[in-house]
Amino acid sequence: MVQARGTLAITAAGMVSSLGADVEVACAAARAGLTQTSEGEYTVKDVEAEAMVPVTVHPVGRLTLGFAEVGRWVRLGSLALRNLLKRSAWAGSGWERTAVLINLPGDFLPRSAFQALTRQAAAKKEPPPEPEPVSYAGLQPYYRAELVPKLLRAAGVAASPAVHEVFFEDETGIVTVLRRAAELLRSGKVSRCLVAGVDSLLEPRWMEAAHVLRVMKSATRPAGFMPGEGAAFLCVEETERVRREERPILATVEGLVLQQDASNRFASPPPDGRVLSEVIRASLQQAPGRCMGFYGDLNGDAVRAQEWGVAQLRLGRESVPDSVIVPAESFGETRAAYGFIAASMATQAFARGYHPSETLLVWAATYSGARGSFTLTRHPSQGAER
Repeated sequence: MVQARGTLAITAAGMVSSLGADVEVACAAARAGLTQTSEGEYTVKDVEAEAMVPVTVHPVGRLTLGFAEVGRWVRLGSLALRNLLKRSAWAGSGWERTAVLINLPGDFLPRSAFQALTRQAAAKKEPPPEPEPVSYAGLQPYYRAELVPKLLRAAGVAASPAVHEVFFEDETGIVTVLRRAAELLRSGKVSRCLVAGVDSLLEPRWMEAAHVLRVMKSATRPAGFMPGEGAAFLCVEETERVRREERPILATVEGLVLQQDASNRFASPPPDGRVLSEVIRASLQQAPGRCMGFYGDLNGDAVRAQEWGVAQLRLGRESVPDSVIVPAESFGETRAAYGFIAASMATQAFARGYHPSETLLVWAATYSGARGSFTLTRHPSQGAER
């Protein structure tokens, strides 16, 4: 288990999702129980209807029309960054002391889908499937080099940051990114980190993999996730520095915990809730106060729900709140962006008084078996920046 101690301060947030291109508007809509879904371009065969039926998705909408994969990520990320800069007291100068850290999806889903198709072909004594000419993993060096510069230019930022890094860690990437931000801030290399998660499961690569692996909800499969897309940016700084400068703090971050389960979603047996309960308990032990609210990475997958049920039993009633906020209900499955969206929702909950708790916990789970969690705590200055 990897733990990180020490307080980080979130001083600004920006977001784009199916519920809008503003963090306050989107989170308020989610709070009100609103959703914005439509029929996607990807279709699956409905045997009873004897027709191809589109999968229901949570799209950002016209803002991403005509954009594909890296172009879509750049578009989503630049919109979220514009929203953060618009809502921040930071004037946008000092990029030479700023790091930009972005989390993108990993390659576990397409790899697992290819392995599943290979096994199916072998069972039927058919030729194995042809691998992609250029795999997603093979494209990652390009994304590491080009994504951040392209995103900044699209957001209207002409300067270059002191550090820019890209991670490929799906839902739990927020823990890795925040830990890296803490390292950079402690080193003195930068004075602020702009951290983000960007993803779109509406891309054919991901929808096909999810369909093969039977984890996507469709007309023929009632249990599974509904594909979504979005991006969320957070400005993270050292708490003591922000306090000295008497600037507003949306929330402080504690208890960054990350652990890899020995199993994965497609193994037999899948994760049993033990590791998830351990990381949540470790985060709660580091929280400055009692945590009475959870943001949970439940997405409609029955195996994930069962794991969460067992984790609750292991944690005990005294550790788990009566209700858990599920971002996927409002935004669909946003994967690499999930943790950042959940953190943005928590900052708005503090600012607007949506939740009485002084501390909220976010837990995340990947299909590959990684489990992570952290806590967010209300700061006395929260709500000063809207």
